[in-house]
Amino acid sequence: FEVGPEKDPRARYAHPRRFSFLHQAVRDERLAVFEEMLTRYPTDGVEINLTEFVPLCRFDEVDRLSPLLTEWLRRLRKTADRAAQDQGRAKRIYVRLPTDIPTQQQLGCDSATWIADGLVDGLVCMNGIGDAVMTQCWSMEPLKKLVGDSDCRLVAGFNNLLQSQFHRSATQAMTWAAAANAWNDGADGFAVVDYHWTPNGWPLTAADYQTLRVLGHPELLRFRDKDYRALRLGRSRNEPIAWPDAMVDALPKPLEEKQPVELTLQIADDLEAAAKQQKIESVRLRIRITNIEASLNKVRVELNGKRLPESILSLDDLIYRQQPLGSFNPYGFVYEYRLPESLWPRRGENRVRVKLVEKDRGIDTKFDVSDIDLVIDYNPQRHLRENPVAY
Repeated sequence: FEVGPEKDPRARYAHPRRFSFLHQAVRDERLAVFEEMLTRYPTDGVEINLTEFVPLCRFDEVDRLSPLLTEWLRRLRKTADRAAQDQGRAKRIYVRLPTDIPTQQQLGCDSATWIADGLVDGLVCMNGIGDAVMTQCWSMEPLKKLVGDSDCRLVAGFNNLLQSQFHRSATQAMTWAAAANAWNDGADGFAVVDYHWTPNGWPLTAADYQTLRVLGHPELLRFRDKDYRALRLGRSRNEPIAWPDAMVDALPKPLEEKQPVELTLQIADDLEAAAKQQKIESVRLRIRITNIEASLNKVRVELNGKRLPESILSLDDLIYRQQPLGSFNPYGFVYEYRLPESLWPRRGENRVRVKLVEKDRGIDTKFDVSDIDLVIDYNPQRHLRENPVAY
């Protein structure tokens, strides 16, 4: 019943021991599991994860899989409807799948038919497949056109796996930034899709509860601190992912002399409106470059085509810098620009460009742009900065 090894280069990111849905016995067994959850327990529905252990066949068999998967969902829909009638409660079917339609099709997912025929109540939209790293933006416009006036809901699926040196999970400001982007992109919901959400261990802390309280309320997220982070692969992976396309434009990226690195940061904040209420504490652009010695190499950074002057730059040296668990890793420098209002990012897409103008010839080493963050800190309210008295 297993798919087994295959030569397709995309199979590099798929587990060969995953089950194949081309076998009737596999489809029947999976249906029986979901049928039990729908009919025997007072559940609100089920979620089908089609981002892990996929595709449910060999890549060269996807054309055969697609109609079988749709027919299986049709059987599941009938089961859910019967259970809803018997229990007197709604039984919803949500499917977790990649946001971009071309990747869905490469996995055998005919979402257009699922939506048109009412087989699913909602789609949990993910960037990437498998145990994907944290992402904070979803390009849902193609799916919104597909959904149209139907009752199918689009939920932004947030994987908070950060895999940084000091944080396994996304920080509070990163989570708020992701939720703000989701609502701004027209999502009907925001879902943390990890198996368990315990960013600071168990039991949950007061800060954890505060993170959760505002996620479903765009109006409350408006003036919350945000950390918008460029898409980055996990710390254990430093090579580009060729598939799916959603993961191609991800850090780290090599920084070579006179060959700029360019990335897009999407933000939901209307900083101009916030400034009129004197809500902005600071807006900072942080860029981490590995292996570099700042005094020996000339770096130029642009935001939306505007060069950032050195007068607003501060540097943090991470070369053999120690902390309680050892040294900071990777070595290098953090370039932090404290942006004045004239250089603030705009709501929506912002383009960051990092250029190595002149490289030190005395040391033969490679540089990478490792991390890019846009950090927005808000005052709790007008004329109310945190820690106004120093002693």
